[in-house]
Amino acid sequence: MARSVAPRYLLVLVGSLMVPWAVPAQRGSLGILPRFANLTRRARVSSLSLLEIRAAFPRLHRDVYQLKLKFHKLQADTKNELLALAEEVTNATSLFDSVDSLSEVTQHLKKQLRRIRKNERKREQDRDLKLATLMSVVDGMKRQLTSAMTGDVHQDVLDDLSGRVRRQGEAIEALLAENAHLRRASGSMNELLEVQSEQFERLERWMNKSISGKARSLRVHGDSEHRKHDGVCNVKHYLHFPGSSPTDVASFGKNFPVALRAFSICFWLRTRAPYLGTILSYATSDNDNKLVLYGRNSSKTGLQLVIGDPEHRELPVDGLLGGSWHHVCIMWSAHRGRYAFYIDRRLAAAGSGLRQGYTIPSDGFLVLGQEQDFPGGGFENHESFVGNIAGFALWTRFLAPGEVSALATGRRMPMEGLILTLSDLVMVHGQVSLSECECLHDCL
Repeated sequence: MARSVAPRYLLVLVGSLMVPWAVPAQRGSLGILPRFANLTRRARVSSLSLLEIRAAFPRLHRDVYQLKLKFHKLQADTKNELLALAEEVTNATSLFDSVDSLSEVTQHLKKQLRRIRKNERKREQDRDLKLATLMSVVDGMKRQLTSAMTGDVHQDVLDDLSGRVRRQGEAIEALLAENAHLRRASGSMNELLEVQSEQFERLERWMNKSISGKARSLRVHGDSEHRKHDGVCNVKHYLHFPGSSPTDVASFGKNFPVALRAFSICFWLRTRAPYLGTILSYATSDNDNKLVLYGRNSSKTGLQLVIGDPEHRELPVDGLLGGSWHHVCIMWSAHRGRYAFYIDRRLAAAGSGLRQGYTIPSDGFLVLGQEQDFPGGGFENHESFVGNIAGFALWTRFLAPGEVSALATGRRMPMEGLILTLSDLVMVHGQVSLSECECLHDCL
């Protein structure tokens, strides 16, 4: 009985499977066999695709593994190159610092040589004057002796006068001999000074050549952050503030031609003081701190950018101290209160929210080197700037980083929006001096 049940169930199962395929045959289609052949063909193709994928998977896995190994090697090589580049940049930084120090020593020695030459010329003039005086005295004594010999004069007087003339003559001969010796020594000294000066010039040319070669080698990997100052020739003028005195100040004596909704202030700075004093102060009748780059001797690490007191931001100045020239750019915009602070083309500080939407009026009084407590006055010793400012310029817009770099390397002076330079100064007070220097290395 059990044997007859299984075939029956099998027939039912096959019939149920064939019913859906039989339906289209009733509608005039091709029937069961073509569809069954198509299904078989699809299954065969699918089976082949799966077999191909399974066969290709190990090869694909090996390729991915090889790519992973190549990526890790590239990552390691890139890291090593970056480390090597960082070491080169560090070495170049040390080289630039050494060159700056050596250049300062060279300039100092040149000044000493010029001072020695000046002193030698003065001593020679003094000797000539003394010799001329002695010759005049001797001539007078000779005239006295001649008149005494022709007159009735006692022999003792003649002997005394003759002795004095003889001694004066001996003194003159000794002085002439000393003068000749000193002239020979002075000539030797001048020759030595000329040789030393030529050696210094050759040393400077060697330094410039070496530093240019190093910069070119670094530019293979990227732009160097340092550039020899000898190439900076867009300076025009520089100010020297010799000491911290309330009388030392430079004033422009005119208002801004327009109210400022943005500005950029750039200049070269050098100070040997252990702090950075006040660089700039712009005061009006209702606010003496409309725009201030404020420093004082009690703050050795910061410079305050003040816009419409009491709003300000603290800017780092560690990189500006030490007695070397540094290029500085400070920028601000009323749009979002954005500000930026550059030292030697590097962004040292930046942010937003500083006096957003503010306008700096055009009816103020602008000075350099002091902080004003009222327009044109109220200066104090501890807020004075000590050092040099060169190539000062002010724009009515926010300069682009490329323009800052062009300024710092002497390639280009942006003219759009430029409203003030040191040529617009109308007066310097106290011991402050304003001098012309086309290139930065001429600003001694």
